[in-house]
Amino acid sequence: MTFTLTVIRCVCFELILFAVCLFGDNYIGTFGFSIFGLSNELYKALLDSLTHGFVGYFTWAIIVDLSDCGKDLIECSGCMMLAMVIDIDHFIAARSIKLKSALSLHNRPIFHASSLIPVAVGCIWFISYLRSNDILKRLSLIFLVAWTSHHIRDGTRRGLWFPPFGSTQPLPKTTYVILIMCLPLLLRGVLYLTEQRQSYINPIQRELVKV
Repeated sequence: MTFTLTVIRCVCFELILFAVCLFGDNYIGTFGFSIFGLSNELYKALLDSLTHGFVGYFTWAIIVDLSDCGKDLIECSGCMMLAMVIDIDHFIAARSIKLKSALSLHNRPIFHASSLIPVAVGCIWFISYLRSNDILKRLSLIFLVAWTSHHIRDGTRRGLWFPPFGSTQPLPKTTYVILIMCLPLLLRGVLYLTEQRQSYINPIQRELVKV
């Protein structure tokens, strides 16, 4: 029964993630009108940022299955915020808080460098290993999910940027959706195998300590 509920939740969250991808991108492209007195540029920027956020949110929801609502909801919200905060580098690079300046950059800002993701994740993971800190290990995975999903979605416009090696071609929309849908399933499997391995190792370590 538990397994069935897990599968149902996973399928539901995958469908929601699929809907977020389609709705966010198509709505931005089709309707860019102003509401609530917002300018067209600001409206589209907010909707684009929220789409990034919700993609990150439901990607992590699939990975953790929301089995512990309190802890998992906090992690999902954290993943959402990390997926959205990347775009702050536009303002940093523009040295201005004006949206027009941030959107008029000739080069992509630093947080949009996909080469940065494995370096940052590796550093966080290494520190967590040295300190035996499970929270940092978890944070490294949340960071990986949030920034990777953001970069994949942005890749439909200008490709993925891997300095100093260059950029890929823009990702087709179908490829982008498939990658986003597969990302949480892949990491969910990795997390499951890691936890299974840890549950096997811990009793052995306790026995060794006794000896």
